[in-house]
Amino acid sequence: MQVKAERKMCKINVPRLKRMMVVGDCHRLQQVFVNLLDNAIKFADLDTAINIRVEEAGSHFKIHVEDTGEVVDKKYLPYLMDSFYQVHPSGKGSGLGLAIAKKLIELHGGRLTITSQDHKTVATIVLPKI
Repeated sequence: MQVKAERKMCKINVPRLKRMMVVGDCHRLQQVFVNLLDNAIKFADLDTAINIRVEEAGSHFKIHVEDTGEVVDKKYLPYLMDSFYQVHPSGKGSGLGLAIAKKLIELHGGRLTITSQDHKTVATIVLPKI
């Protein structure tokens, strides 16, 4: 991911994290994070930052992947995680990544949401703590 980000002159900012414990399949969770980072890089403006933020919220962790760039019109947001859906069918993917990510997070007892406004798109994963 770092090489892909460097090609767009994007910097990925990851905070120093304390230990987070969730029950899950580390390979599938990695798949989700790779997909969200890939999308953030793909749709970020040149020479911007992609910020990862983590917070504890009661019995859950929230992980936010935020990019500055192309904003998704709110009329498309309800469909963004549907299989094969693409806002711009431009050949930039299959339209399956977010649908798979959402399903994997739900199988882990969590949820995935996406907001997009003010030149920022934020994907938020909520996962239960152990």
